[in-house]
Formats: sequence, C-alpha cells, structure tokens
Amino acid sequence: DKPTQIYWCMEEDDVAKLQGLTAVFFATAMRQLVKNKSRKVHVNLFFDEFANIGKIKNFQKKIAILRGQGIALS
Repeated sequence: DKPTQIYWCMEEDDVAKLQGLTAVFFATAMRQLVKNKSRKVHVNLFFDEFANIGKIKNFQKKIAILRGQGIALS
C-alpha cells in the first residue's frame, strides 16, 4: 500500500552466469503484477541494462498485457 522500490543488482562478473535466474525473477514479477488486479499503487518497471536480463519468454506479449493494465515499462 505504500511506494516501494526493488533493485536487482549483480556484480559485473556474475551477470552472464545469473541470466537465467534474472529472467525468472522478472518474469515472475510481471506475472504477479498481471494477477494482482486490486493493485492500489502505480507501478513502473525500469529495465536498465536490459540486455543482461536474459531471455524472457513471450516478452512482447507480456509488455502488451502489462501496458493494458496501466503498468509502465521503461
């Protein structure tokens, strides 16, 4: 119910070996945001260093769904 920030930070040397885990983290976060229809706070996802996230299955479709629910992605 109150503004919150979550950061996913890694050491530069760990980025490649943690891509799978990073992709799971963001895919899970997006899935939970879509499921939570009673959201009372504005959500904005910032994908800095996007190329280091790894492959997120059906990402284009997920973006459209999130944007349709008023969730901003940058």
